[in-house]
Amino acid sequence: MSLTYGWLEVVENPHTDGRYKNAKVEFTFNPAKLQLNAAAKWDQPTAGGAKKSTEPQYKGPDAQTLEIELLFDTWEENGPGHKKKSPSVFVNVQTLISWTRPTEKSRSLKKPKSPLVALVWGKKWFTCYVSSVNASFTMFAEDGTPLRATVKVTLKELPGHGEGDPQNPTSGSRAGHQSHLVVEGDSLALIAHRYYEKATYWRGLAVANDIDNPLRIRPGTRLSLPPIEDVAALSA
Repeated sequence: MSLTYGWLEVVENPHTDGRYKNAKVEFTFNPAKLQLNAAAKWDQPTAGGAKKSTEPQYKGPDAQTLEIELLFDTWEENGPGHKKKSPSVFVNVQTLISWTRPTEKSRSLKKPKSPLVALVWGKKWFTCYVSSVNASFTMFAEDGTPLRATVKVTLKELPGHGEGDPQNPTSGSRAGHQSHLVVEGDSLALIAHRYYEKATYWRGLAVANDIDNPLRIRPGTRLSLPPIEDVAALSA
């Protein structure tokens, strides 16, 4: 069986400006481990004079995070006596760092968005944004070019992209053929604003999900999130 190498790739909102435009970072060596962190929000209100603790109330899941440690090494290609030149590990590190920031184009539109990326290793494991990058350069060429780096990358789930394989993006919106699990405090207007950046699309969500009373949606209900073109038409 041949060894399958992994990579991180941009699957939505790619960088179209700046120096580092790469949409893929391949692993020199596969990570030794992947650390997936998941938690839930619970509220346990207290009352003065109570003799025992109150029942905790479920408030919904926190965003999952995935932590990986990558090793980039080009010593064999770029070390002393070697003529073959491969890209510096510095390029890979700077590409990862660029993914933590919104593009200049999205900032100019006053809707800052960073690239949405996926970890691919045999399959697409996780669709997320790059939350943090911490790199340690440990080996250098005679001219100071980094030849080896250990990079700790934290990936964080985006709403609507945490379950299953990534969905096809539509028209600049993070909503496509997805779903949303209603939690306490949710409203159709809030959900429409989160996924479509337009609260008035709550009408389309109500129609698409056969909701007769949009002011009363029960926690635990899973809502279908149609593509933005469809929900806009249903909201008209």
